[in-house]
Amino acid sequence: QTVWEPTLRGNDLTTEDTRTALHEAVQEANQAVLEKRAAQNSDMSTTITALLLVGNMAYIANVGDSRTYLWDAAGLQRITRDHSLVQQLVEAGELAPDDIYTHPQRNLIFLSIGDQPHIKADVFEHKLAPDDCFLLCSDGLWEMLRDIGIEEVLMAETDPQRACDRMIVNANLAGGDDNISAIIVHVAPQPDRTVLRDQGGTDGR
Repeated sequence: QTVWEPTLRGNDLTTEDTRTALHEAVQEANQAVLEKRAAQNSDMSTTITALLLVGNMAYIANVGDSRTYLWDAAGLQRITRDHSLVQQLVEAGELAPDDIYTHPQRNLIFLSIGDQPHIKADVFEHKLAPDDCFLLCSDGLWEMLRDIGIEEVLMAETDPQRACDRMIVNANLAGGDDNISAIIVHVAPQPDRTVLRDQGGTDGR
């Protein structure tokens, strides 16, 4: 509402307005999980990655190790940064990037939804171009497929729903060690306009 209502009234949102709206949405999700956690006396928490499209810009948020990737003419690029121990070790030069998949503490994250009263998501910006393709996924997908497996599916499947379905099947075949979720958003070029198609999938576990 904080984004679309002003837009529908003809008001232009600034970049800062949009980033603030995305931060507030993540904080509301955090509060909802925090309250459920307290009510059930549990230690539940989760991760999030979110994509907000406004005009010709994409705004991407993440908390934890769910990821958003960009697939375009340059190939597969990870937009988000994992809030994990192994990511810190890679950045410090203490761990090779490929070793994150087998490290014994690869699932240790230091930031999550529902773990503390106030959360600050990382927010990234990307200027949209026709045929940009975004993949939002949980670690149950990217850990099983790795970047090369994701690229193979995106090269073979141009339809967002078929690509999601195929990735989830492949992740399960590779071990399916965790919940697997995927959403693909394709910026599809049209004769006089650009339209957005989004499809999602989950293995339901």
